[in-house]
Amino acid sequence: MRESIKYFRFLILYCFLFSSARIANTTQDTITLGQSIRDGETVVSADQCYELGFFSPGTSKSRYLGIWYKKVAPKTTVWVANRDTPISDPSGILNINARGILVLLNSTNNIVWSSNASRSAQNPVAVLLGSGNLVVKDGNDNNPGDFLWQSFDHPGDTILPGMKLGKNLVTGLEWFYTSWKSTDDPSESDFTMLIDPRGYPQLFLKMGPVIVYRAGSWNGVQWTGSPQLKPNPLYTYSFVSNEKEVFYTYDARNSSVLSRVALSPSGVAQRLTWMDETHTWVGYYAKVRDECSNYSICGAYASCNINNFPVCTCFKGFAPKAQQQWSIYNWSAGCIRKTPLDCQHGDGFMKREAVKLPDTSHSRTEKYISLAECKKFCLSNCSCTAYATLDIREGGSGCLLWFTDLFDITDIEGGQDLYVRVAASEAEPDGIESERQPSRKKQFATTIVIVTSIISSIGVLVMVWIIYMWRKKLRNEVEGRCGLDNVDRTRQRIARRRQLNEKKLVIIIIVTCVISAMGLLVLGWIIFMWRRKVRNQGKTENGQDRYVNTEETRKEDNELLIYDLNTIVNATDNFADKNKLGEGGFGSVYKFLFRV
Repeated sequence: MRESIKYFRFLILYCFLFSSARIANTTQDTITLGQSIRDGETVVSADQCYELGFFSPGTSKSRYLGIWYKKVAPKTTVWVANRDTPISDPSGILNINARGILVLLNSTNNIVWSSNASRSAQNPVAVLLGSGNLVVKDGNDNNPGDFLWQSFDHPGDTILPGMKLGKNLVTGLEWFYTSWKSTDDPSESDFTMLIDPRGYPQLFLKMGPVIVYRAGSWNGVQWTGSPQLKPNPLYTYSFVSNEKEVFYTYDARNSSVLSRVALSPSGVAQRLTWMDETHTWVGYYAKVRDECSNYSICGAYASCNINNFPVCTCFKGFAPKAQQQWSIYNWSAGCIRKTPLDCQHGDGFMKREAVKLPDTSHSRTEKYISLAECKKFCLSNCSCTAYATLDIREGGSGCLLWFTDLFDITDIEGGQDLYVRVAASEAEPDGIESERQPSRKKQFATTIVIVTSIISSIGVLVMVWIIYMWRKKLRNEVEGRCGLDNVDRTRQRIARRRQLNEKKLVIIIIVTCVISAMGLLVLGWIIFMWRRKVRNQGKTENGQDRYVNTEETRKEDNELLIYDLNTIVNATDNFADKNKLGEGGFGSVYKFLFRV
């Protein structure tokens, strides 16, 4: 009997200790060697914000190891370990081995999922931090650079504050996030948000290998295609690009505010903030895709504006490459130049305001030059097709240059200015101090103006000097002769010499004036021809307006088409009677046959 009582007391003590161990397991934030987390048990961060354990999403019965917000209901999961390898029953076990590797086992002790480690540790432990980051480290070493492994390096469909989106250029590790297939299935879908480091890094949304949407490159404040990411009281954004890594990250100004960026199963990226008052997630920003969001929908040298119809328009100085396809709203072929570039004799630039900058996969940057120097740099390289300000902060700095055709440009409110290289005849003033390289004709004209001005100035100076010297000589002769006895004879000689000098002076003055006048006439002629050329820059080689009959002047439904007289004569067969429709108050009316 006593043996039975002793055994019963031992059993009660064992159950109490086992229960205490279980309770401890549900409140601690650390997993050490010899410890394990079974289905039904959890690990909670020290600040009680995040919880690690097993769960089943939506209506699914499969079990997954994940991290979620502890105090948010319904459960909002931010990371899943075995998202592509679910466990079919509640038999999962998570532990850490002596090599510092987290191992997830199923009922048959097969490895369902595991982490990795680049090096070993003497006392490996796994800790769930208050940031939501599950890390494996060596004992009390809290230096993030020494972590053996961390969940932040392997995002799911959610980006938390402090997580990176980009690539480690040294190790090759990429930080990207991929949407769930559905709310019931956390396995990876085809939608992926990532940063492409080629050229100048930019943010892409891909569906498999296909680019669906491009948010643009970073301009110091936001992605050029996401002007809504402005400084605000909720978040801070930063972008780092150097020899070792390229990444984007964000932080919440108030750490008590729960915030996340999630990629939905339909491929929509949304920034969400938890509201305690309403117990709901409120969308701060969601990128809803429209027709202009489709990557490069308008092809090369064209911009997309969702408020226009059709949405695609060629740049000024460009025309559709495939007019027939363009007319049926297939813009993929893009646009081509009306006038070829002439790098040797000087090109110019056309300014596009408020746009999402083109694809920067084949661009380069110059961080420490002004926009005027950027223009000069682009003109000096015949392969340069466009340029823009690299960093828009504090008035702008740096230079972003393109060396291929320009794709995926969208007109957006709050966008940047883009300077597109065009032929000199298509160029327009841009307000930038540095002008395009002068052509030989302009250099010659400038030389003539300078030489003419110098000749005219010299002529005037010579005339003034001659008058001065003549008057001085006369004074000296009068003063030198006034003491002689024969004053009358002296005065007669002086008078004759004065008449002779006056004739010479008149001739000199006339010649000088003629030279000066000719110089001024030449200068005036040059100015007249230059102004005439400026007025006629809008004309084509045959004298017709460059913009007549082009797509750029055909305003949809609210402007008349304008044709020159030669075109009308040809279209009416020289105003033949067979094409006459009748007469009105303003004259005869003719049938107009014109092929577009």
